[in-house]
Amino acid sequence: AIARLAEHQTALLHESITFAKRLGCRTIVIFGIVKSPGEQTMPPLVRTLLKDATREAEKAAIMLALENEHICWADSGEHTAALVKEINSPALRINWDPGNAFSAGEEPYPRGYQAVRGLVGHVHVKDARRTGPHSTEWAIEGEIDWRGQLQALKKDGYDGVLSIETHVRPKVASARATLERLRGALS
Repeated sequence: AIARLAEHQTALLHESITFAKRLGCRTIVIFGIVKSPGEQTMPPLVRTLLKDATREAEKAAIMLALENEHICWADSGEHTAALVKEINSPALRINWDPGNAFSAGEEPYPRGYQAVRGLVGHVHVKDARRTGPHSTEWAIEGEIDWRGQLQALKKDGYDGVLSIETHVRPKVASARATLERLRGALS
């Protein structure tokens, strides 16, 4: 596992930055380290790798957007914001994914958003609903308060990208339906 992390840190991060710059892209979405089963305390290596990656992004004038993901140390809005605040670099922001926060057991809006507020550099849009006490599924019309979330982003001056994630099949139809839902929430 350490060898794979080293490869990500050296080769893949460098290649991603080079490719992003060639495309004129200024943001790269990244994930935190996956938690090992039963692990309760974040290993210091997670912070070290994130700090090192952020230094590389700073040198390249690229922003890393750390996505909250339920299987990673940056799972909820609260945990992701804490990491980003600790690193304290303009080159590290949050890729806010309310769907992933929901899957991590967090109320994405308003609770999760309150934690990430002012740190959002990119937003993923997808919805989810509970299927059991500890399980969720992706949905076009789920339980996330997207109207409230979008209004809060607008009120806070967010002018970045909203990227629809197509986790519901058929993908093209679900992307269209999600886009219509967003348009309705924005009106």
